[in-house]
Amino acid sequence: MTAPVDQALGRALLAPRSVAIVGASADPTKTSSRPLRYLLESGFAGKIYPVNPRADEILGQQAWASIADLPEVPDLAFILLPNELAIDAVAQCGARGIRAAIVLASGFSEAGAEGRAREARLLSTAAAGNVRLLGPSSLGLANFHENLVLTGNAAFAEPGVEAGGVFCASQSGSMIGALMSRGKAKGIGFASLVSVGGEADISLGALCEATLDDPRVTSYMLFLESFRDSESLRRFAVGAARRGKPIAALKLGRSRAAAEIAVSHTGALAGDDDLADAFLSDCGIARVETIDALLEVGSLLRRVPVLVPERAKRPV
Repeated sequence: MTAPVDQALGRALLAPRSVAIVGASADPTKTSSRPLRYLLESGFAGKIYPVNPRADEILGQQAWASIADLPEVPDLAFILLPNELAIDAVAQCGARGIRAAIVLASGFSEAGAEGRAREARLLSTAAAGNVRLLGPSSLGLANFHENLVLTGNAAFAEPGVEAGGVFCASQSGSMIGALMSRGKAKGIGFASLVSVGGEADISLGALCEATLDDPRVTSYMLFLESFRDSESLRRFAVGAARRGKPIAALKLGRSRAAAEIAVSHTGALAGDDDLADAFLSDCGIARVETIDALLEVGSLLRRVPVLVPERAKRPV
């Protein structure tokens, strides 16, 4: 089971006062250019530290040659480097005292035995430096209440997203962009959208649990490809029900093809779909079948009392 996300870690991830973007680029054709550009365009009020040894400045911001050279310890690092270099960067984060990092790179548990060994090294490196990780394969996140748009997802170039009460967590990085864009068209306001990636360290449930007492979050929207940490997901769901905050989920796996997609993306077993239905129902999570339903059901759920399921009432 994933270790809980305490308040300090939750703030570092979702409301950082300073962000290091490791591997930032000025090349608009590269994914690594987007997080810095979006942060600047969104009006983020905190300090931004692009890290790139081959640049003195990037998009008008002073660049730093290494994490060790930064003038202060940032709350959060977004690591945009390839997998082996990303592991080195996590070690540097630990040495510098950075306690939260997002890892974009893939090629970990979803990539066979070699990838699983690489993920084990990533986790041991993070643990040695006391760094908590979101990812790998995380495209980042956005918190519209904090003017924080820190993602490599191209859809977030779209302006004018309204802050609202929906907290969206997705195991698919591309899906946060699709949900944001289609939700905007439907007039849905998002508190945050988060790509949790492979959940090697911080799980979807643990991250959502850290937001339960945020009054700006009124409901939850989940896109699930598999169950990696069912205990933290269940604990979060019970906590949300007790606070009257409904949860809707779109879970892949109705078809064999969907299950195979989930395995290829996450490296985890999608599981029997009947068991998924039973688990989500036991947790009081409303399962939907389509993206449109996921976007639209929240307004309905907020109009009815959120009931804590009988089996979920036992202590967690």
